[in-house]
Amino acid sequence: MRPPPGMEHLTKPGNVLRLKKAIYGSDKEEIISTKAFLKASFDIKDLGELKYFLGIEMCRSKEGLFLSQRKYTLDLLNEAGDLGGRAAKTPLEEGYKVMREGEIEDKSYEDRMGIEKGNHKEPTTDERKPLAKCKSFSFWFGFVCYIACSIVGFVWLHKVNSREKPVPKIELASMDFTVLNITDTRLSAKWDVSIRIPYDLPGRYICLQGDFQASFMYKDVTLATSSPQKYNNLKYREAQVLKVSAGVSGEDIEGLIVKDITEDMKEKKEVRFGTRFYLTDCREKTTGTMRYACDDVTLRFEPGSEMKAALFGKNPSCVNY
Repeated sequence: MRPPPGMEHLTKPGNVLRLKKAIYGSDKEEIISTKAFLKASFDIKDLGELKYFLGIEMCRSKEGLFLSQRKYTLDLLNEAGDLGGRAAKTPLEEGYKVMREGEIEDKSYEDRMGIEKGNHKEPTTDERKPLAKCKSFSFWFGFVCYIACSIVGFVWLHKVNSREKPVPKIELASMDFTVLNITDTRLSAKWDVSIRIPYDLPGRYICLQGDFQASFMYKDVTLATSSPQKYNNLKYREAQVLKVSAGVSGEDIEGLIVKDITEDMKEKKEVRFGTRFYLTDCREKTTGTMRYACDDVTLRFEPGSEMKAALFGKNPSCVNY
């Protein structure tokens, strides 16, 4: 058996496929979607609502689905020539006990059924037909059920794998803020930051070689953006760390922003910054850049110093946007 188109990567040479789950439901839109998928993948025809299946009559009601073998039983009686016969008691004795493995039956079949020895005869060919038909029905019914469940399982697996999974998050591992000079309207400072890349990001989402850039904000105002920094040492499906630096040197900044930063430094001995990261996206049909946003983080200044601050508290996670 071969997997459906688009799912070849799920199997390996020499392995077999095993149905893990089958789905059922009454969602009309999902049913229409599944029918369209099956029609596009296989040469099938929609026969409408099921009424008969391998001789079994399907009757629907508010209570549920009722399966009846009345027609199948009548067909068997007709072939055996007993359609007009009268009902009779079962030849199986009342209270018959099935022997457990290892036990020996103390009575013969003839003794239990009251048959005199020598008078028992083998069933004729016509008498064997109903039994052979029952065996054939059991085999084909099980085979068809297996095929149907396999198809439904493949459809479900295809839909699960085709769903868009959320992009993995990255973690802000460290951030240092160094004040070089600050006045009422000018700020000279430097940021040094490192991020932790999860194992499932390199090679699948971001390229193993590319550019890394970062922006730093205060109260949603961008203060500095680093120049694109080349990286070429990422390893496929391994967690790694990337570092980048950015600075602002004597540039004019809105007076209130610089004033607020100065008050935070002197009164709170800490300052909060937001960060944005940009990495090279290697996926098809994308803009070529993966953007990450991090919540504002607190940087606390060292005791006795108002010039250097480091990340304080829990390392935040950054999400793709």
